[in-house]
Amino acid sequence: MNIQENISLKLYNTFGIDIFAKQFVSVSDIDELLEILKSKDYPKKIILGGGSNILFTQNIDALVIHINLKGISIESQSDNDSSTQSDSSTKSQPDNDSSTQSDSSTKSQSDLKSKLKTAKNFHAAKA
Repeated sequence: MNIQENISLKLYNTFGIDIFAKQFVSVSDIDELLEILKSKDYPKKIILGGGSNILFTQNIDALVIHINLKGISIESQSDNDSSTQSDSSTKSQPDNDSSTQSDSSTKSQSDLKSKLKTAKNFHAAKA
């Protein structure tokens, strides 16, 4: 995880406003997000998604956390377990019947939603 300083947010908002973040980090998986949210090194944090629902009017005196999650793919799957990775690339997927894949996918989505809810609750408690 690379925390940068004095980064322009022009490319991270749809209005193209050229304002600067005091600190900036782009996270690409849930574990990175949880790690940075738990960090006490940066007491002020702002979470930024795609930048289409925000209008910047001044520089940001905080750590801007850019959520750069690219989706969910199945890395490996067995009858009892599936592992997921937040990534846009597709890994190999075993040939199982569609009901097993659907059940595992639902479980994986549920696990991801649970981790995101934990992160949101953690961040809300800090605010």
